[in-house]
Order: sequence, then C-alpha cells, then structure tokens
Amino acid sequence: MLTLRQVSELNACWNNVIRSVFGYNKWESVSALLLSLERLNVKHLIMLRDIHFYKRLLFSSDVFTARCTLVQSAVLQSHVVCLSVCLSVCLSVCL
Repeated sequence: MLTLRQVSELNACWNNVIRSVFGYNKWESVSALLLSLERLNVKHLIMLRDIHFYKRLLFSSDVFTARCTLVQSAVLQSHVVCLSVCLSVCLSVCL
C-alpha cells in the first residue's frame, strides 16, 4: 500500500510528464488538459483500481473467500475499503 505522500509524489511526477509532453510550464495546471483527454491523475487511478478490486471481490463466485478477504482488508485498510465500497455503490447506482 502506498502512503499518501508517495501517491502525491507519483501524481506530481505524472503531472510533470504531461507538462513535458504538451509544453506546459511548471506553474501551469494540467487538470483541464487531463480532463479534455479523458485521463485521470494518479490519485484517481489508484482509487479506481481499488474500486475494481473490491467490486470483483464482492461479486466473486467464491463468496466466502471474498468476504473473508474483504474483512481482512477492512482491518488493514479501513479507509480505503469505506471509500471503495461507497464509490462502488455510487457507480452501480449511476450505471
């Protein structure tokens, strides 16, 4: 599991790569560019990965193993589980 600091550093590196490719200066934001390219920043990519992981666990054919794994993950990473499950529910309702 990456720490918040590591995620922020990866996100900054990703933004610098985008700046280099598209000729932006260091002080210019690339958020609008990423949005127009339909791409996510690193923080959101990691959250999306977590959502997909927990969604696969929830809808796994081996329900017992999936739920045990989810409980173990909840003990180790409660904030990620809560966020992922909430976002997963929101996505399933929206879709």
